[in-house]
Amino acid sequence: MPSARGLLFVFGTLKRGFPLHGDLDGEFLGPCKTAQPYPMVIAGPWYAPMMFDEPSLGRIVHGELYRIDEAALERLDAVESVGQPGNFRRSIEVLLGPQRLQAWAYLKARDLANPRHSEYLADYRDDRFVPPDARPEPDEAPKKRRAIAHHNQDAREAVADVVSRFQDWRYALALMAAKTGRACSEAERLRMQDECRAIREQLADARTELIVRLADAPPKVSGHSRVVDVERALDSVVVTLEGIERGFAGRPGAN
Repeated sequence: MPSARGLLFVFGTLKRGFPLHGDLDGEFLGPCKTAQPYPMVIAGPWYAPMMFDEPSLGRIVHGELYRIDEAALERLDAVESVGQPGNFRRSIEVLLGPQRLQAWAYLKARDLANPRHSEYLADYRDDRFVPPDARPEPDEAPKKRRAIAHHNQDAREAVADVVSRFQDWRYALALMAAKTGRACSEAERLRMQDECRAIREQLADARTELIVRLADAPPKVSGHSRVVDVERALDSVVVTLEGIERGFAGRPGAN
């Protein structure tokens, strides 16, 4: 099995769309998961994701795999407090598709998880993490906490209307995808193409609406993980729609 040298598995705030991703200077190789369970929780005063150095306990943890050089890895060691009590960089076994690989991962001792804010998680999607540059001085703590809560609420409100439409889009596309594999009349094929065009227009309107809502928003809102997740979900729906359109366009109707 290959050495962990040059590979890094990230599962929390270093992932794309999360606050510390900008500290990661590496090449994205793809979504990845641990080969065996690990206990991952959200914990501590800053709501940080922590994966304990306790393999075989907890759940299979999903994350991302990167190729990274030694200098970039050492910079991340400082970000992750490696060398301080309870903070480790360990080589663990991960799965990248069918490949079993060894990769570095940043792990914690259980006693750092105080207080603990979650059960064991398989996939980190939380938005409460407070990055170092937003952590308040003791006398500013209440004000900072209110500002962070306000940013979280603004992000939720900005995407709420778009999020409410996803179920209808996915349901309509699932029905049409099922029909692309069956013979249908020319009239039905043209009707499906009209429905695809209507959904495409709705997606474009939703993206425009999101842009307008976020036009004057501060970076902590426009770059919020909730907003990034919605933008990715819109992209995913567009890809599904394009596949269905190609299926109908390339298939003659039944008599």
